[in-house]
This record gives sequence, structure tokens and C-alpha cells, in this order.
Amino acid sequence: VSFRTVIHPEDLGPTLIKIQELLEGVVKSFQLENRYIHKHGHAVWVLSSASVVRTEDGSPRHMVFQVQN
Repeated sequence: VSFRTVIHPEDLGPTLIKIQELLEGVVKSFQLENRYIHKHGHAVWVLSSASVVRTEDGSPRHMVFQVQN
């Protein structure tokens, strides 16, 4: 399941901006409070943390996300 299918539509844009900043090396990590949509349809507030693992030449290799409510 992609996070795009469970994140609240109003929170998707700001999250994608932070992911782009992370991939471009503008920030080393980030935390955001946003809403995810529960399988029963209601919003659940979460704290999302993300960082990137880079190759030796500095290219993004993996992204690490932690989501907690």
C-alpha cells in the first residue's frame, strides 16, 4: 500500500514537498504531523519522520519512514 492512498488529501502536498527536499539534500530528515485515513474512513493524526540513505556518491538509495500515532 502506498502512503499516497492513505494520507489525507490535504496533507499530501506538504508531505511531497518535504520528500523532494529530502531527496535533493536540502534537509537531512524531517518530521511532520499529518492525517492518515483509517480503513474505517476516519482521520488519524500521526507523526511522520523520514530520512534518506545515500550511496557513496551521495545519490539517494533508500528512504526510511517511521509513522506513529
